Amino acid sequence: MQSAMAVPAINGWSVVLENRTYVATRTESLTDYQRHWGAVSEVEARTDVELWVLCDAQRRLAERLALAEAAGPGIAPNPKVNTRRASQDEPSWLATSQCESLVSSADEATCS
Repeated sequence: MQSAMAVPAINGWSVVLENRTYVATRTESLTDYQRHWGAVSEVEARTDVELWVLCDAQRRLAERLALAEAAGPGIAPNPKVNTRRASQDEPSWLATSQCESLVSSADEATCS
């Protein structure tokens, strides 16, 4: 007999269970600014704890981006930022340059 997975209730998100994966969709829309800087309208998780952490992180990110958007001059990001973001299709950038980006130049010798 298989036990049913309960669908957790998370404020600000609509949660469904699809093929043993929780899919949460925001109940409020994001601004273009929030989407541009990494906020997403949907997250997927394998456990209810993972789901809560992802939704909470996304909520906090969207809140801070809303503050930045309100405080900013309303101009587009530097073209270099757009180019860099476009080249990052996957989080593989971290694996390829972990040593360089996570340590200072003084500590670089210990990384090799």
